[in-house]
Amino acid sequence: MEYTIRQATKKDLDTLDRIHTENMKGYVEKVYPWNPTLFRDRFIAQEYQILEIQDKIIGFIKVVRYDREIYLGEIQIESNYQKQGIGTSLITPLIQEAQINNQKLWLKVVKGNPAERLYKRLGFTVFEKSHTHNKMKINF
Repeated sequence: MEYTIRQATKKDLDTLDRIHTENMKGYVEKVYPWNPTLFRDRFIAQEYQILEIQDKIIGFIKVVRYDREIYLGEIQIESNYQKQGIGTSLITPLIQEAQINNQKLWLKVVKGNPAERLYKRLGFTVFEKSHTHNKMKINF
């Protein structure tokens, strides 16, 4: 699947919030109450990259880089574009970057979210569990 990536801006917030809500609300509500303003309240545009096909936003990725680790904060793809290799194509370069730079690559996934299967397939393992999330990392 061919897509382009660009830096997010504040103008993207409504669309990103919609995609986030459509994808996550059902999973989140199974483990704790949905907070409809949480995504907006925590949105920092420079942490997000937008995925587009022909100028249409189809998803986004949030990556936060630190000296010794990379935090994969979120990947959201519109449902009709899921299961087409986009998530793998976004995560694979992060795995390579973390390995080259000897950094920890980790994420947090809501329990019950089927994206956990993708993460496991790519080599992530659970290193910490809570009643709502699993924290996962890549071991090199």
